[in-house]
Amino acid sequence: MKALILTDSDYKTAVYNSLYTQIIPILEQKGYSVTVREAGRTLNACTGCFGCWVKTPGECVMQDTMAEINRLYINSDVVVFLSPVIFGQQSANMKNIFDRLLPRLLPFFIRKADGSTGHPLRYDKEPEQFIIGYGSNLEEADIQLFKNITIKHRPGIAVTVYQGLSDSENVAALFSKSCPAQNSEPDKNNILTQYEKSSLNTQRNDSPVFSETQRKCPEIKKVVFINGSPRIHGQTASGSFIARAEKLFNDSKFEKEVINVRKVMQHEPEAAFEKIRNADAVVFAFPLYIYCLPGLLIRFLQEYETFLKNSNRKQNAANVYAVVNCGFPEPYINEEAADVIKSFCRQTGMKFRSSVLVGGGVMISKAGKAPPVKKVLKEMDAAFSAAAEDMQINPVQPPEDTQIKIGFPDKLFFFVGGINWKMQAKHNGLKVKDIYRRPY
Repeated sequence: MKALILTDSDYKTAVYNSLYTQIIPILEQKGYSVTVREAGRTLNACTGCFGCWVKTPGECVMQDTMAEINRLYINSDVVVFLSPVIFGQQSANMKNIFDRLLPRLLPFFIRKADGSTGHPLRYDKEPEQFIIGYGSNLEEADIQLFKNITIKHRPGIAVTVYQGLSDSENVAALFSKSCPAQNSEPDKNNILTQYEKSSLNTQRNDSPVFSETQRKCPEIKKVVFINGSPRIHGQTASGSFIARAEKLFNDSKFEKEVINVRKVMQHEPEAAFEKIRNADAVVFAFPLYIYCLPGLLIRFLQEYETFLKNSNRKQNAANVYAVVNCGFPEPYINEEAADVIKSFCRQTGMKFRSSVLVGGGVMISKAGKAPPVKKVLKEMDAAFSAAAEDMQINPVQPPEDTQIKIGFPDKLFFFVGGINWKMQAKHNGLKVKDIYRRPY
């Protein structure tokens, strides 16, 4: 039997060393031959090209160490992910691995057991998986968020968080055949409800009343829009949503700047960091990647936090808004990704205000003239206008979070999505049957 351990080479802390030395003997005692691979900064971030679905099915188009990791993953009986907990999700290096395991899935849509949308597996069997987050003095909200990202969206995969020897029993239990269900199914007592999510938010006053000084803030506000899409070429849903929002922000009231994460991370990002640090408001717009932030965006946030610490500069108490879109029709699938932005705000001194969660983002951005999409765009414009007003008057009560779903029947959504992937594959000289290749 084969076991694969995947780790982050940038976070080999004392807590990590303690965790690592416990896991190897556990796996070896169970008869596994253990292979360890590390993820570092040399591992490329996913670019969202979907080439692994429609150009080289089952294989990433980028040639780096991920090719070996994908092969090892598919041919292992057990895979263990060890990741530091960063803003309640995996680190950038580890998230790059999660993002680039996409070739193990097929592009088509399926209805999962919990009623949400997902993608079918390319192979008949997946390895048994364990996800262990680690860190010191972690906030309880971040621990719970790290678990929820797995429990809510990836049932059947065991997850826990390790902060020291006192958590050793939890790690041992994770691998125990006598209690595999500890984290394998959603625990309604652990998954935060909408009302319980106050622990993940900046404190909000329920009173809608605010003073005249809060109502009138005539000075021009500096707003930074951050496009967190990792895609290199072509228009993105995140970019189109930012362009739409910009038009609703009056030029006489707002000084606007757009930062493209993919571009600034290719060079020195300090100039972009300074703009964020001095902003009155920041709007993050990004796609959902494997139920969290894309690896490239989480690296951007990690480096921004490091920039503040190393430069000893103070962050302006900016209002923050998140616009998260996914390819699935259900907008609520984006909730945990917005919670990661909330955690980032808590740790950098920003004020999270509200989120816009969009289902079917790509279809919305490309089919703006269809009647169901026009209705959705009106809802989006209303949410952006509410955010603009919130930036101006800064009331105690922030605007409501908005969930936007395209008004297509799910069967039609699934059908159109499937046709789209087949057309792209044919455009690249493939036959439909080639989409199902199993190179590993």
